[in-house]
Amino acid sequence: MGKLTDGEINHIKDTWENLDKKGITARALTRVFVVYPWTTRLFSKLRGKFAAGDPAVQEHAEKVAKALGDTVKSINKMEEALGPLSERHQTIGVDTQNFRIQHVDPESLCCH
Repeated sequence: MGKLTDGEINHIKDTWENLDKKGITARALTRVFVVYPWTTRLFSKLRGKFAAGDPAVQEHAEKVAKALGDTVKSINKMEEALGPLSERHQTIGVDTQNFRIQHVDPESLCCH
């Protein structure tokens, strides 16, 4: 991965600071369960409740948001920061090749 510019880093940190992290993450998890229903097998602790507002989904969303927040704090070492998360997901059968870090133009993330 290429090095992020100072502008990109500031944009990411500012955006992250102003997000409803747990809420957005819970909704993203719910979307994963809808689009990729086989992923629900990895979440037996959710007991068949996969909606964003369900307490167990909220709990997992909080864990994911924390991991992402830790990555934002270590943004210049993303691969290193995400390594343990990637390893954990591999042990439970998640194909982490689907989560490669790519360069994204920050201007493409928002309408001006």
